[in-house]
Amino acid sequence: MSAKKRLSPSPLSLAAGFVYLFLYAPIVVLVVLSFNASRFSTIWRGFTWQWYELAWRDAELIASLRVSLIVGFATTALATMIGTAAAVALAQHRIKFRGAAEGLVLLPVIIPEIVIGFATAGLFGTLGLAFGLSTIIAAHVAFSISYVVFIVRAKLVNLDPSLEEAALDLGATRWQSFTRVTLPLIFPAIISAALLVFTLSLDDYVITSFVAGPGSATLPLKIYSMVKTGVTPEINAISTVLLAVTILLVLVSDRLASGKRSRWTMGVAACGLAALVVFAIGGQGHKAKGGELNVFIWSNYLPDNVIAEFERRHDARINIELYDSNEALLAKLQSGGASYDIIVPSDYMVTVLREQGLLQELNRDVLTNFSNLDPQFVGLPFDSPNQYSLPYMWGTTGIAYRKDKVAGPIDSWAALWD
Repeated sequence: MSAKKRLSPSPLSLAAGFVYLFLYAPIVVLVVLSFNASRFSTIWRGFTWQWYELAWRDAELIASLRVSLIVGFATTALATMIGTAAAVALAQHRIKFRGAAEGLVLLPVIIPEIVIGFATAGLFGTLGLAFGLSTIIAAHVAFSISYVVFIVRAKLVNLDPSLEEAALDLGATRWQSFTRVTLPLIFPAIISAALLVFTLSLDDYVITSFVAGPGSATLPLKIYSMVKTGVTPEINAISTVLLAVTILLVLVSDRLASGKRSRWTMGVAACGLAALVVFAIGGQGHKAKGGELNVFIWSNYLPDNVIAEFERRHDARINIELYDSNEALLAKLQSGGASYDIIVPSDYMVTVLREQGLLQELNRDVLTNFSNLDPQFVGLPFDSPNQYSLPYMWGTTGIAYRKDKVAGPIDSWAALWD
């Protein structure tokens, strides 16, 4: 075979190359744009670190990172302990209904995340648990245990059982044989599982969005809410940090799971975690003495300058949580675990929320500016006495079109469908 033929890529290699390009090109672009001096992604103005500095100083962004780290470390500790115990039980002990137990362990991996999130929110609401850090951690532990069981059990299955039997023959107790023989041998797999769980918890959005409460937004939730108001270089910067740490931890987890344990591997994992912790030190804001106001609202409905002025004037903190549809708002409130001071639904949804008992009556005595409202927006049919709602914003939807492309006048919605 000639050298030319040996060096020419095969169709399969080309196909694989295009697949990797399709998967990772957007990630590469995101990383590059995080260093772009221009605020516009289409224009390259030179290299800069300023967006990382702005992200590090953003109090709300870094607060969400701290929430993610708290949730991630707590989830990792709990899920790793429970999952390791379950893996040992399944691998080394005879238990009844083994098939059913193994199926239950596999279930969280198979079920769609949105189903798990909705079911978990319903459970917490039924139990009367208020959504917050504790519910996020509980939900993350529930879906993370399976991954720990898979990794640790795979290592246990490949262990020589005679090693533990020899320890028992030499007089060791069951606990001593486990802690001095089995545990050191499976420790790399446990660390690998822990790193994977931390990564999954740090990156999760879908399940977290169902069980997060006011003031407990994680970094993925915060990034998603920021994207709704337009992609900015700060989002690229914090996303790059999260991406880099995630990749490092996944690579280290894979090496440990395959038995490639070294000081270099552990050092890389430690550096990744240290980078997150150092980044989380930033964004230290003023601690509000006037309490907190929890607002559930549409994107772009509350200007930043209004929030800043309110917090300055009342020495308070506003926790903003966004939703993208009235139905998403209804589902969150129906779960029973979410509690907000102010929500901003559309007019028809006020009737639905009132009929389901999800709204609290307004105290008109403290609403001193009620008389200043435009009369045409007061006393509307969905809440004629304004017992549960006040008008905040009015708008309508229209059709924009190019006159040079559309012949004739556009005078009805039928033009959109014809």
